[in-house]
Amino acid sequence: MEFLDKADYGIFALKPSGSDALTTNHVTWKHKKGVASVSSPLFYRGRVYVAQDGGRVSCFNAKSGEKYFEQERLGAEGEYYASPIAANGCVYFSSGKGAVTVVEAADTFQVKAHNLLGEPIHATPAIVEDKLYVRTAERLWAFGSK
Repeated sequence: MEFLDKADYGIFALKPSGSDALTTNHVTWKHKKGVASVSSPLFYRGRVYVAQDGGRVSCFNAKSGEKYFEQERLGAEGEYYASPIAANGCVYFSSGKGAVTVVEAADTFQVKAHNLLGEPIHATPAIVEDKLYVRTAERLWAFGSK
């Protein structure tokens, strides 16, 4: 993994190497703009979603790296330590200022809902069955039907 020693940043996709050592020849696509500093990218329905501090979201085609949208505003500023999650055709982004924003999982950017919980969110939410669990600084929230 010689190319990782170069400490180059960004988001990238690699071709499977088999038994060969990974080199820069294995990089299928790469982007330096619109990448997260802390949270993990999300692969969902053939797309890769990335949340940046300041409430900016980018979406790429997982195979080609084509940009569907880049640095679109969620309307919820702050740090994004929590990684995005997805279910039922939606992607959920949680901000350090306590906002959960729901975006349609599509090639175009569309915010479906924006909810303020009033406490910082630093942990990645979880979905179990039909419930969304969000851990804030003081509470564990559960959203869904009974």
